[in-house]
Order: sequence, then structure tokens, then C-alpha cells
Amino acid sequence: MPGKRILQTYFNFVVAVVDHVQWFRDRAQMQRWEEEIEILEEEFCRTVRSFERMAQVWTQLAKNLGTGPGYAQYAFEHARMYHEMAEDARAKFKSAGGFWLTGCSLSELISQQREARHW
Repeated sequence: MPGKRILQTYFNFVVAVVDHVQWFRDRAQMQRWEEEIEILEEEFCRTVRSFERMAQVWTQLAKNLGTGPGYAQYAFEHARMYHEMAEDARAKFKSAGGFWLTGCSLSELISQQREARHW
């Protein structure tokens, strides 16, 4: 029956188009998730850098405080606390498979990671 064959051909065409559209939607969703991972990794690095900077600030305060040993001790304790937080966060980031930036910018690292991920 020719009508049935035309109908089957049309149905196959529609299914192919729908599959094609779904593939593009899924690809876009995957790219959004990849971008979210990149954002979270950068936030994690920024958090570690923030802890490290706060440790430096408190250490500098402890060295420059001339008001008494209690104030210096308080500042050194805060410096130690921030240093420990930075080390703990760095270790957790590494154990989760995070990438630490060394020698390149964030955009260069993301470009390299995207090239390595895609076939």
C-alpha cells in the first residue's frame, strides 16, 4: 500500500528530527553542567585564596600589634585557624579531583579542559 509507505517514511523523518532536536537539547544541558562545574571549581579556589590571605593579614597584625601579648596571641590564633582552613579546603578540593591553577589563567585552564573533554 503506497499510502502506508509514505506515512511510514514521514514518521521516520519526524522521529529523526525529534531525535536531532533532543540531541541538541541534551548537549546544551551537558554544557551548562560543565560550566557549573567550572564555576564551582573557581569558587573553591577563591575560597582557599581567601583563607590564605586572611592568614597573612592576621599574621601581619600579630607582628605589628604593640599593645600587648594578648592581642598578638589572639591574632596568631586567627592566623593559624585560617591557615588550617586553607590547608583543609585545599586537601578536600584535591581529593574531589579539583584542578589547581598554576602557571596559567582561569580562561586558559577552562579552554584546555574543554578541549580534553570533547571528542
